[in-house]
Amino acid sequence: MACYSEALDVSRQLSSPRGADVAIVDVQLELGSVLHNCGDIERALDHYRDAEAEAAALGDPERVAWAVAAMSYAHTSVGQHRTATELAHRALAIPPGGADEPALWIWVQHNLVRTAYATGDYQACVSVARAALDPLAAYPPDEPPGPALLTPIIPSIGIRGLLALALSALGQFNDALAEGAEAVRIAEKVNRSPELAWANYCLGRAALEQGNAEQAIEYLERAFALTREWELATRGPRTGPRLLADFTAATLGLAHAATGRLASANSLVAAVTAANARQFCFVRLLDIQGSVLLAAQRFDEAASIATAALEAARAQRERGHEAWALRLLGEVAGRRRPGSVDTALGFFDKAFALADRLQMRPLLARCRLERAEVLYHAGRHDEAGQSLALAIDGFRSMEMRAWLRRAEALGEALDAGRQRATAPGGHSTFLRENPRR
Repeated sequence: MACYSEALDVSRQLSSPRGADVAIVDVQLELGSVLHNCGDIERALDHYRDAEAEAAALGDPERVAWAVAAMSYAHTSVGQHRTATELAHRALAIPPGGADEPALWIWVQHNLVRTAYATGDYQACVSVARAALDPLAAYPPDEPPGPALLTPIIPSIGIRGLLALALSALGQFNDALAEGAEAVRIAEKVNRSPELAWANYCLGRAALEQGNAEQAIEYLERAFALTREWELATRGPRTGPRLLADFTAATLGLAHAATGRLASANSLVAAVTAANARQFCFVRLLDIQGSVLLAAQRFDEAASIATAALEAARAQRERGHEAWALRLLGEVAGRRRPGSVDTALGFFDKAFALADRLQMRPLLARCRLERAEVLYHAGRHDEAGQSLALAIDGFRSMEMRAWLRRAEALGEALDAGRQRATAPGGHSTFLRENPRR
């Protein structure tokens, strides 16, 4: 960073006015990107704005467009999605723009994919990602279009990873796993740790969302090992690769919790550093942390994190993350206070409504199952059976086998007649394997 600051000073002292001004714009953009990747988004935005103003004074529309695109990327990183989208379209509208500037077009599409994913518009995320990946095939995987410093992960891998996550959110797991595997293949060709970590993380997340925790652990451990290399080298706010380190640790912890390794899960979550909620998809990170804490029956902590996640999701208009936070609050309410049936059902119903609107089929099925479990423990078996039947259909259609087994265990308990479950010594297999407390 000091080198860029020195270069900026030298550029301002150049004898050629035109050469000096062009150099200043380029250094401003690169210094902004370094600050962005170090987590200092506000200072990065200052440099991008200065670059835009100086490029405009030069009459250099190409550099103006790149500066505006960089601002768009930065605003997405701090949860200002509406501003990010407006800036992205503005960058494309600056002549020549669009198809006449393919590198800029691809780079802006990358950020539109990020924004659509963060706001829960998964269908748009998939559509924009697939449209952007076609022209990327013309570029060698290790030669990203546009200024490489503007993003730590090249678009061909960054976009494909987000596509895998969006497809997972929609329940299209075969496609999600295929895109994740392709991202890993390309990352192995590029052979740089940020791309390898991101690709393995996204593939692991897709596997975990489907319920394949053991398979997910394989990829998440690879990503975790790579991200640990960054920890000693960086300090301060977490963004870019360093935020990915937290996501990887928390998601690996969730996978460990799903396989009964609670000590390891708690250790991984404890290593996640508290950060500014106004960072890219940080709300989802909170939800993952809360789910691990819930698995460890740390109810008060899980409830606190879920509440913070819900507030941040609503403030940043991240509808998909809002749905996940509502689901977590419902599960916490159902398990912490089994008698608080209406509270738990209220959260599940709100999560269900959002998930239905966003076509988040896996979350819909999970809400139905967890709703059925709350109703079952409240003795409302008929209602539980109705919700459970729909959950089973959903899990079966998406091949979510681990979740299907959990749902079928509840179905067997219902079929056997749960009025005997609370009798001394009469606990069913479902109650032994799925305790409420």
